[in-house]
Amino acid sequence: MEKRNRFTWFLYACILCLCFSVVTASLTRLMGLPVQFYFLLTAAVVAAALLAVYLPARLIAAKWRPDTGWMYEGKKGVFSSFFLPAALTALLICIRLFCAAPAGGAVETQACYGQALSGDLFFSPFLGDLYAFLLWAGLRIFSKEWAVSGINLALQAAGLLLFYEGIRKLNGAFCGMIAAFAVIFLPPFSDSAVAAEPQSLLFLFASLMIWLCGLFASKGGKKRGIRAFFLVFVSVLCGMEILIAPLLSAVFFFWLAVIFCCLRSNRMRGLGMAAALCGALCGFCFLLLIGALARGERGTLAGQVAILLQSWLAPDAVLGTDAVLHSPSIQDYWMTLAVFVPAMFALFTPDANGRRGSDYFPAWVILLGAAAFWETVSKAPLQEQGLRFACLGVFAGMGIRNMFFVLHGMQPAEEKGVEKREPEEFVRRNPPLSRPAPGEYLENPLPVPKRHKKREMDYGFEPQQDQMYYEIPVADNDDFDLKE
Repeated sequence: MEKRNRFTWFLYACILCLCFSVVTASLTRLMGLPVQFYFLLTAAVVAAALLAVYLPARLIAAKWRPDTGWMYEGKKGVFSSFFLPAALTALLICIRLFCAAPAGGAVETQACYGQALSGDLFFSPFLGDLYAFLLWAGLRIFSKEWAVSGINLALQAAGLLLFYEGIRKLNGAFCGMIAAFAVIFLPPFSDSAVAAEPQSLLFLFASLMIWLCGLFASKGGKKRGIRAFFLVFVSVLCGMEILIAPLLSAVFFFWLAVIFCCLRSNRMRGLGMAAALCGALCGFCFLLLIGALARGERGTLAGQVAILLQSWLAPDAVLGTDAVLHSPSIQDYWMTLAVFVPAMFALFTPDANGRRGSDYFPAWVILLGAAAFWETVSKAPLQEQGLRFACLGVFAGMGIRNMFFVLHGMQPAEEKGVEKREPEEFVRRNPPLSRPAPGEYLENPLPVPKRHKKREMDYGFEPQQDQMYYEIPVADNDDFDLKE
């Protein structure tokens, strides 16, 4: 942008913000939302409008100019690292605010909401108690009708940002965008946004670990000491999250698979796995000890630890929920099928480099299998299977990317910048003809013996004249040849 145009663009931005502010104020008044939603809704409308205009323009420009990719990064990767996640978060906020109604009377019957409303709170490392504490804080900010929706909206927005960034570092921005769309539109997330249940908090914790895994995988060239510290740190957090919710142990298996894919030698893989297991055990025991000390009840420390472990292993502690939101509808199954079908293409289409380990495909398979196992054990309904459908969104992104985009390892020669050589016709090249000069004889083409060269015999050195004799003079008294 030239300097003389900056003031013009500043005026344009001010006018645009003023227009959006007027529109958002009208929408806020018509929807009956409190004042706290005004600025949030303004930013969401602006970013969603930019997404609706800018993204199709980039797609059209990619068709008109094949040399420019549809996801133009620029010098600092502003599009995929800043604009796209902001637009996706704005889309999530718009859909939750415009399509979701405020929490009704059914929320008051749920345990987390009743615990938050009564103020009967104590420190507990479990997911349901942590969510009740967040609801208690939300009731101090929002009204009773919008406290649940506001807290869930903030948790889902933060989780969506971390979820997208983690997938972008592992599989690219396109897979992250498709997975984010699955999080925005699928029923497990849209239904949990209006329920006083810890599904949104669970998604935030899982997204945090996926983002840390992507950060570890993208920093492969750093120093070994920093990488080892980061490995232990993430493992400790995984152990703490396993105590918070057993379902998050699926993310720990995903973390082990990422370590296996990142490290090259078997020795480093073994050391990394051992460090991850030790770190997770330390994190689990540390949070368990803190929870036992914070209970404040009578009894020994071992007894408090045993009570916490018994509560952690209880069947209803897997997800910390005690209510089914509603029965699945036909629309829910169609939306699920819309994600499951392209996810199947990820199994049968090659990835960008022709190797399944390059896009962390085994790690995502392990995460999907572990999440499905825990959700099956807990008998979770369709609306509580958010982590499973988030993984299906990642596979759907892989499948669509492999179907519709040219793979990096299979590009034609012209797109790689290498000129395609046409096959040359076979031409017999003879040496140039040489003609003799006038008056010279023609060279005999037949083989002839070598010409004889005259040789001269000579000494290796030329003696002087006083040395030209052959007998050595012997003195008269020299009797060396006489024997006694």
